[in-house]
Amino acid sequence: ADATRRARALIREYGLTRGMWSARDHVAAGRAYLILAAGNPDAVRSALNAFDAGTAADSTLVDGALRAADLFLDRYRPADAKLGYESVMARRPDNPRALLGLARVLEFEGSGDAMALARRAVALDPAFTAGHVAIARMLLESESFDSAAVAARRALAVDSTSLDAWGTLGAIAWTRGDSAGLRTARTEAAAAYESNGGQKMAMPDEHAFTLVVAELRRVVDEQRAD
Repeated sequence: ADATRRARALIREYGLTRGMWSARDHVAAGRAYLILAAGNPDAVRSALNAFDAGTAADSTLVDGALRAADLFLDRYRPADAKLGYESVMARRPDNPRALLGLARVLEFEGSGDAMALARRAVALDPAFTAGHVAIARMLLESESFDSAAVAARRALAVDSTSLDAWGTLGAIAWTRGDSAGLRTARTEAAAAYESNGGQKMAMPDEHAFTLVVAELRRVVDEQRAD
């Protein structure tokens, strides 16, 4: 609720004074629009426009281009996403986020070696949580469960509150029929949130962990059916 309220306030101000905003501020506005994007296609379009405005204001700041590309991919537009990631790679050939984005495009299209690009991304930045999570998920989909767990634990070594990493461990346990392991992953995830940085934090949503696990299990089941 607080995040939604802050997003609405930021967007109101953006609508009045956007011409005075810096590149980073445009990107911040885009992120605010995404908070309000559920069931709201206008907010998605506004987010893309804000990310593009950030890139136009400062082409050396690649965050806007990367976020726009991520949004295209999330909206099942891999060709547009690929153009965005490649535009970043033209300026920053060793950008881990762009490399991972291209890996996700390859995975979406079912072509190329997505794993090689994801591994290159984490080699460039060993603290890249999203990269480790992506590798863990690819390994999970190929039913390399032990290797997937190792990759998920690497993500958690960087960010102990990565819900996707905890969800991957939960999905591994679920797929193996290990109900005790699933409960352990859920308990450890909650404990990690509670002890993060010495501050008590609740899990993002009561059902978030279960939803992540269920989605990953669905993907594994689809792979087995193919």
